[in-house]
Amino acid sequence: MIDDSGLPVIGATVIVTGDVSRGTVTDIDGNYALSNVPSNGSLQFSYVGMVTQTVPVNGRSRVDITLAGDSEVLDEVVVTALGMKRQQKALGYAMKELKSDELISNIINPVAALQGKVAGVEIAQSDGGMFGSTKILIRGASTLGKNNQPIYVVDGVILDNAISKSGDADWNQAANDYGNELKNLNPEDFATVSVLKGAAATALYGSRGLNGAVVITTKSGQGRQGLGIQVSQTFGTDYVYKQPRMQNVYGPGAMSGYVDYGTQKPNGTYYQFDNQRQFMLNADGKHTLMGDWDWMGYGPKYDGSDIEFYDRTYRAYLPVENNFKDAYNLGFNSNTNVAVSGGNDKTTFYTSLGFLHNQGTLPNNHFKRLTLLTKASHNITDRVNLEATLSFANSTPRMLNQISENIL
Repeated sequence: MIDDSGLPVIGATVIVTGDVSRGTVTDIDGNYALSNVPSNGSLQFSYVGMVTQTVPVNGRSRVDITLAGDSEVLDEVVVTALGMKRQQKALGYAMKELKSDELISNIINPVAALQGKVAGVEIAQSDGGMFGSTKILIRGASTLGKNNQPIYVVDGVILDNAISKSGDADWNQAANDYGNELKNLNPEDFATVSVLKGAAATALYGSRGLNGAVVITTKSGQGRQGLGIQVSQTFGTDYVYKQPRMQNVYGPGAMSGYVDYGTQKPNGTYYQFDNQRQFMLNADGKHTLMGDWDWMGYGPKYDGSDIEFYDRTYRAYLPVENNFKDAYNLGFNSNTNVAVSGGNDKTTFYTSLGFLHNQGTLPNNHFKRLTLLTKASHNITDRVNLEATLSFANSTPRMLNQISENIL
């Protein structure tokens, strides 16, 4: 086995098609040997950086091939610091680039779209709900300060995606988390997202790039005949289908021996107790839940008998199963995006309008975002390019602020 320059390919993999357990690798001279290969079978030849080939045996005792280099892999161009384009094989540092079709667009914060797609990157979302602040750590914390966030560069503009109490995140003194700045961006407009790791990758950004950089390049127009119009619409639902296993045998009450029933309370009344059935009694001598001791699981067994509830009405003394799960609603989300692009050899343009609506699983908890992006570029000369970008976003997050009232 040789390459397209006539040199032997050392360590190439050769397997029998359909039987990965039968294979070998080429030696220092590019030779290999396999026994008991079906005369009507095929051999698969593969090597890193070269195009994989499958060749039928056709009864031959010797199969020689020439592997060609995979130019698409070796010459892949990626966007690096300051928006410069480089061949990935020529980089002396670690980086990962994601294309637009690799990102989940039907999300609020595009940072979350990197989850599980980039090695060495840890992404965590706050408990502020669906639009809560999202933080990202690249190769762990690099300082003892509060903020170890990388910088975010969108078309050459550095954005601050700060987290709680460390920058300009949308927080207030009441600890309401309305998310950080990147929630205002539309992932549908992203062309590429490059994650630069380490100081060497972000040296051009100075000390601000200490924690790494996430370089986002938005889509641009292309020279073409006529207009290019793209319309996309996605829908999704969120459903809470399970809750932790709960204790539904015993109701509220006090631990054994903790309360001395029959003694006077501070307000002058007495604890009255049904010793036979272990229920507290109200002034009418009927079973009641009204009292100072309502620890779940320490009261009498649920038996279906009538009992006075906290709203002074009488109901059956039974457990409320799935009450945690039933507190949640069915969530709904939709994302609509319309993009128009066009141009010629010298001038191009791209315009998009997007609207995202996300209705959370909690009452009174939703998010709406309207975005507009307009880009235009003109080649003044072969080496001088003029580009202008206009970006607008209007986000309206709404949080649950009366938990007890909504649940009750």
